[in-house]
Amino acid sequence: NRGWALRKLEATGLKIYFDAIVTATEVGKMKPHAGYYSLACRKLKVKPEECAMVGDDEKNDLAPARKIGMKAYGPGFKKIAKALL
Repeated sequence: NRGWALRKLEATGLKIYFDAIVTATEVGKMKPHAGYYSLACRKLKVKPEECAMVGDDEKNDLAPARKIGMKAYGPGFKKIAKALL
């Protein structure tokens, strides 16, 4: 739910680091629906291949992002840092 996600991000001070926030509220479906990633790209006005997605679950986060052409990285944060820096 969008309200819950926004409250969590605001409470932790992390909301300022996000240019787009996509939740099941907007997509109308739960993960692993690829609509999350497509909608994020539309909100950011970028192509999927121009994005990197960081998640912690292969089935629900990484696979659907890769399916639409995003780079997707899991818990191997050294690999993420190397790829993004």
